[in-house]
Amino acid sequence: MLMASALPARAANNAVIQWQDAVEQVVRNYNISNQISAKFYALTNIAQYQALLANKAQDNKINDTAVTAFAAHYILSYYWPYKQNVFDGIIAKQLAGLPASEKLAARTLAQPYAIKLIVSRVNDSTQQWADFKPASAENGPTGAYAFTPNQTFVLYPQLANATTLATPNANSPPSQQAGAAFAQYSNADTLTVGPAQTFFSSKLTQYKPLDLSSAEYANDFNTTATLGSKNSTARKEYDTETAWFWADLDGTSTVNGHYYTIAKSLLPNDTSLLDTAELFARLGSAQFDSNIVGWYIKFYYLFWRPVTAIRRGDAKHPADPTWTPLLNTPAHPEYPSTHTVTAAASGQVLARWFKSDNVTFTVGSEYAPKKLAPRTYSSFSEAAQEVGWSRIYGGIHFPKSGPDGAGVGTKVGDTVSDNFPAAIDSIFGTTYAATRAANSGSTSPSPKAATGRRLFA
Repeated sequence: MLMASALPARAANNAVIQWQDAVEQVVRNYNISNQISAKFYALTNIAQYQALLANKAQDNKINDTAVTAFAAHYILSYYWPYKQNVFDGIIAKQLAGLPASEKLAARTLAQPYAIKLIVSRVNDSTQQWADFKPASAENGPTGAYAFTPNQTFVLYPQLANATTLATPNANSPPSQQAGAAFAQYSNADTLTVGPAQTFFSSKLTQYKPLDLSSAEYANDFNTTATLGSKNSTARKEYDTETAWFWADLDGTSTVNGHYYTIAKSLLPNDTSLLDTAELFARLGSAQFDSNIVGWYIKFYYLFWRPVTAIRRGDAKHPADPTWTPLLNTPAHPEYPSTHTVTAAASGQVLARWFKSDNVTFTVGSEYAPKKLAPRTYSSFSEAAQEVGWSRIYGGIHFPKSGPDGAGVGTKVGDTVSDNFPAAIDSIFGTTYAATRAANSGSTSPSPKAATGRRLFA
């Protein structure tokens, strides 16, 4: 694990970024998963953004750093009270030298927004128990998701229909295949895209796993069996490193944090707190909503993992009972790759913000045991494509899950970018359209970062 203190200087470093760093460190320390870390990243940044926006809209002239600090401190102290000493230290440093009257004004403005945001997520269905059991690996239906070796639980099935943040939510059980059990966890809320079921049925029905009898599936099966095996002799060393580079395992800030790192590198030194908070809030919303939408699709199709398919075999493929993937198989259905959904959604938000997909950046990997060199990408979509391939090289996905996941993620990213202002006003009961219009809502990439300044080097 690479600690935040080991990171080189970035293009921007302000109070919003410092709080984001703090959240990422908690995620690392407590091995918080990609799916759940996205929620905490989003809520922290949305609270900051809304408080800063209100400060500007109301022409309060309250210290923006203090407003930022009180919004973040409340959110993080609520969810992680056992780390409050850390958060207390950060806010004390940021507020040093401010008169008591300014601190009180900032707290009075910021904390109600943090509280309202927390209350809005109290019953978003991510808290529900999901009584879900997959098919039998030995004799379940061919193609059906089953427990993989050493797996004893399914990861966050309740996320399959959590309430989104920014993508339009009125979910129902997604398929007969999932059965009645799915109805118990079919109501979790997105932040911005709305009902995952509606989003899927209106925008994503073209995305589905391959038919098991098709030549395309046979090719995908053989590709993963060959390139994803732990002991593959066909996989190049660079491709093996690709699997680890984007694995974002326990002890990292997750694939979500990976993209926050990219965003931090691209923001110019003079980026305002409001612009930083808005970009981060959009990014976090896209990440959380992309996980919910991705989970909905996973539990709609309940497609089997490569290790199940390859060890069991089918009518066209003999069983290989000792086949083992390079990476440990995650505890949820195969299709689509939500790692790729998240990467593409994040990349699309960044592309919309910086007004181009073709932004060059260099980023490293937090997976310290492999000591992987930083990599440079010429576009956000190029990075997302590599994320998709990393899961094939890792032996945990079939090739179709990569581009399809990228397609899903791109649609989520676009929807979040379009719906974000209205979604935020809906949460808080505000109408700050004029203030948002006056704020540019985008920035140009830092020239220093865009020409290849390295992170995690």
